[in-house]
Amino acid sequence: MTEEQGEKEIRKDPRLRVCICTPMEEFIPSKFVARLLEFINKNRERYVLYVIQNTNSPVDKARNELVMYALANKIDLIFFWDADNICPDNVIDRLLKVMIDKKADLVTGIYFQKGHPYSPLLREYKYGGYFTIENPPLGKIIEVDGCGMGCCIIKTEVFRKLKYPWFKFSYEKWGEKDIQLSEDLYLCRSMMRAGMKMLCDTGMVSAHLGASAEGEEYLSFATIRQSTKDGQDELVKDIAEFTGKTRDEVIPNLMKGQRLIRDEWNAKNPKKYDAIKKFYKETENYIYDLGHWHFSERRQTDVEKTAQVVGLKPKNVLDFGCGIGQPAIMIAREGIDVTLADLNSKTLDFAKYRFTKHKIPFKIWETDEEDMPPDKKYDVILAFDVLEHLPRHILKIYVERLIKLKHKDTKVITTLSYGKSVEHPMHEDIDRDTMMIIKRLLNEVPEE
Repeated sequence: MTEEQGEKEIRKDPRLRVCICTPMEEFIPSKFVARLLEFINKNRERYVLYVIQNTNSPVDKARNELVMYALANKIDLIFFWDADNICPDNVIDRLLKVMIDKKADLVTGIYFQKGHPYSPLLREYKYGGYFTIENPPLGKIIEVDGCGMGCCIIKTEVFRKLKYPWFKFSYEKWGEKDIQLSEDLYLCRSMMRAGMKMLCDTGMVSAHLGASAEGEEYLSFATIRQSTKDGQDELVKDIAEFTGKTRDEVIPNLMKGQRLIRDEWNAKNPKKYDAIKKFYKETENYIYDLGHWHFSERRQTDVEKTAQVVGLKPKNVLDFGCGIGQPAIMIAREGIDVTLADLNSKTLDFAKYRFTKHKIPFKIWETDEEDMPPDKKYDVILAFDVLEHLPRHILKIYVERLIKLKHKDTKVITTLSYGKSVEHPMHEDIDRDTMMIIKRLLNEVPEE
């Protein structure tokens, strides 16, 4: 039989031609291989299955090459199945039914990030960028604007309609923020712009190798993810009310907060402490910078540090350099007496506004106008990412004051981000003398 005759025979087969496409690194997880073989055995009577892999290529290049193979071989349906996923045996049946019933161009199952809080790899598009859909209900069909490609079926006609390359790592501007758009979201954005329909069957849960999260673990972290979303929404609303801006004005400012504060600092270029203090007292951009930071890379630390403080069962807590008061408000909501300590500034005004608006009791220490706070001693003193903003001679003054607020059982908890950089020109560099001052804060107890 010639190749042409063989092709004609294959096309007589009424079964759907499905290409399982897997971009892989050099080593293949044994669990994936075992599941793939089992999957083929259970599905080969319903589908004509092609299994192709592309190894040791950048993932965007690998996915493009896999699609080109599928198109060249007149495949009906592409099933992207990543080697770190364990897809259920009925995944094609179930996702295909959704695709047909809902007239969708792409249908994905649901799987979760490999670390806490196990957010699903599903995205919605707003404000010019992608945001995680944190808590979609399981067992539903939902529309999405983006998804990972670990367990996903796509009509081959999608790729005939879209411009090559379909997958691409793209370095772009999001407003004034530099971002990298992943190869899977690059495709999803192209599909979205072309008016194509993307759905997720959240009842089709795929295990993500390297993560402990499946359905039960995902649900167990739902409270944390929801509290993060609720906290973000509350913060945006509070900033909008405090500044007189709209929500749609606040969110882009939050996303570019680090750049706003950096550029303002570089423009004013304060050198002496009086100028540095004036900068922090007057800037509004610090609200945006801290707001974004507390609900992005800092969020998990805030949650853990809050739990640590609450676990100590203190009577009172001093949050030195409180900024917008995010850890303080989380601690105060647990019924703990909190003192906000910072310069008399727009940032502190916003923190006070938040506490007052939400009817949370608090005390104030305006550190540039008052020598000491209202309480004589504190069970816990926090200094989260503030000490690196103080020149050494000023740091020494405040450490002396903080030591006087300690008793023999006071717990001092700090996080440090020393080191001047392009992104953080306002940070001080650290040296031996600075470290010795910080060690005094951590270890020294005043004489009674």
